[in-house]
Amino acid sequence: FTWDHLTDAWERADLGSGLVNSLITSAVGVVVACLVSMAAAYWFSIHRTRRADRLRWAIVVGYAFPAVIWLIPLFVIAARNGLTNNLIVLGLVYGASNIPFGVYMIHSFYRQVLRSEIMDAAALDGAGTLQTFRWIALPLARPAVAALAALVFVWSFGDLLFAVTFLQDSSKWTIPIAAATLVSRQTITPQGQAAAALVALAPSLVVVLVAQRALVRGFGGGSAD
Repeated sequence: FTWDHLTDAWERADLGSGLVNSLITSAVGVVVACLVSMAAAYWFSIHRTRRADRLRWAIVVGYAFPAVIWLIPLFVIAARNGLTNNLIVLGLVYGASNIPFGVYMIHSFYRQVLRSEIMDAAALDGAGTLQTFRWIALPLARPAVAALAALVFVWSFGDLLFAVTFLQDSSKWTIPIAAATLVSRQTITPQGQAAAALVALAPSLVVVLVAQRALVRGFGGGSAD
């Protein structure tokens, strides 16, 4: 057993900086996706009209389009406004791209746990829309939100396509770019490549292991113990 290959890969590809950059973009993506998805799913849950259903499905259908279709137009818009090569902007892109899935997931969860009897009881107690959202909807949706946060983190942390498109400065490269550059541009042993892949994989693996209970409950509609 030796740490030499891990140390070599860490120093050659500057994986420490890439790890920090990936954590920043992933954290921004998780916050944006969860906040907007929770609010939108709650709004759709209390507005059960035909127009609201059409709008919800229009949002969800947007998730079916491959990212490459709107990636280049989005990059052109960002470049014209000087928003490329920015970790926060990349995080916002991660969050926005996961909102359709988040709305679908949390709304489906709300349909199982946010029953009309609960809403009526809150209204009788004098709770307004925001109070009901804060004190009833949010606590009930914690498993779904935790599952969504874990999924958005894993996808954002392991993304290469968006990162390599929006980031040109090597000091702002995320860890997938750093690891890919290490493999493609430098002479390194297979052990070094495996070490770089391990560093890029480890945070996502830890998040999945920690959040596995929430993942089961989130997709099970709150039925799991």
